[in-house]
Amino acid sequence: MSATLAELARSLEQTGFAVERTAHFIKRCLLTMFSEDVDLIPEGSFTELLVDLKQTPEHFVDSMTSLWSAMDTGGFEGQLRTKLRRFNGGLFTDIDPTPLNAEQV
Repeated sequence: MSATLAELARSLEQTGFAVERTAHFIKRCLLTMFSEDVDLIPEGSFTELLVDLKQTPEHFVDSMTSLWSAMDTGGFEGQLRTKLRRFNGGLFTDIDPTPLNAEQV
């Protein structure tokens, strides 16, 4: 997993995204994956969403904006078809997901 994330970070930086933005994006992804593992979001839901988005990467930014906004404020998240608790701490504020291509997803 860490090698895959490092490869994604390198790919994003080579595309021209700033190191800080890339790091913040990776942190959000990691916390979302962790949330799946500890049942803060439904098990497998983020992974399944990513599998779906690999087919339609043009929807990645909108999908992450929706998911991470719901994680920031709490409430119903339509893609996951569940109500989420609020994740405080500020990681999901000022959402600006990095656009990814199918390979990066």
